[in-house]
Amino acid sequence: MEHAIGVADGVGGWADSGVNVGFYSRELMSHSVDAIQEEPKGSIDPARVLEKAHSITKAMGSSTACIIALTDQLNGYVLCQEYATGDFAQI
Repeated sequence: MEHAIGVADGVGGWADSGVNVGFYSRELMSHSVDAIQEEPKGSIDPARVLEKAHSITKAMGSSTACIIALTDQLNGYVLCQEYATGDFAQI
């Protein structure tokens, strides 16, 4: 069994330019859901998911984002990719 959790928070500085920062983060997460559904069975890769979602997000703005994949096959490990810094953690 595999599950994923994701969250994104638009960068507020874009509001100074009249950009609704929520549009970008919502579109990014929507594309992340699609990318997760396209991942190989039992193998969600958070970095690949965010890269794919980012590459097709067209809204103006930027966002921090985090995708966490939970899977039985990793003996309880949690895989997490943070979009803003590119940091990767295996917990």
